[in-house]
Amino acid sequence: MSSFLLALHRANGVDVRLNAALTKLDDHPNDANRIRATFGDGSTLDADFAVAGIGLTPHTALAEAAGVKVEDGIVVDHFGATDDPRIFACGDVANHPSAWLKRRVRLESWANAQNQAIAAAKALLGTFEPYTDIPWFWSDQYDVNLQILGDIPADAELAVRGDLAAKRATLFHLEDGAIRGVIAINTPRELKLARKWMNQGLTIDLATLTDASTALA
Repeated sequence: MSSFLLALHRANGVDVRLNAALTKLDDHPNDANRIRATFGDGSTLDADFAVAGIGLTPHTALAEAAGVKVEDGIVVDHFGATDDPRIFACGDVANHPSAWLKRRVRLESWANAQNQAIAAAKALLGTFEPYTDIPWFWSDQYDVNLQILGDIPADAELAVRGDLAAKRATLFHLEDGAIRGVIAINTPRELKLARKWMNQGLTIDLATLTDASTALA
């Protein structure tokens, strides 16, 4: 997938430089409205602006002041409750137990923020329905709709359905015949089916997944 996305961006005119170290970022010597980047190998790149993509840190100051447990985010249970039953948290800032991943996780995605908030709001109103959604992410890049569902275990068995070169494929990652994770390239219907199977805990034959001549049902 990394190679696929790298080729996609380069085909659309993006200059991707791997293993490059930025050593200086200065005002352009001849144009006050531009900047100049200098890299470790001595090469330079002139640009209109620079974006520093350095990740984010959850804002937990309010929770810390309230005395609730904080560890890579605000620690909550399946309902969004902290160790103070009067305080709930949800979304990017909440470190919650994922039933699917079988570990604690802090997810940074709008789907998680929306659906975990629904579970927390219900709990506040006295209806306790645990948040058990399978992690899901998506991104539209040029003519590619990329969706990722579940987990991608390092030792999972890979089943590729479709043709990546044609920008239409689904990558299923299986453990003991059960789908643990899916990467879908312009195949939203297949991802929707996979979500249903994953929620049902079904085991799927590898040949069925890779046979693109037969529709999945």
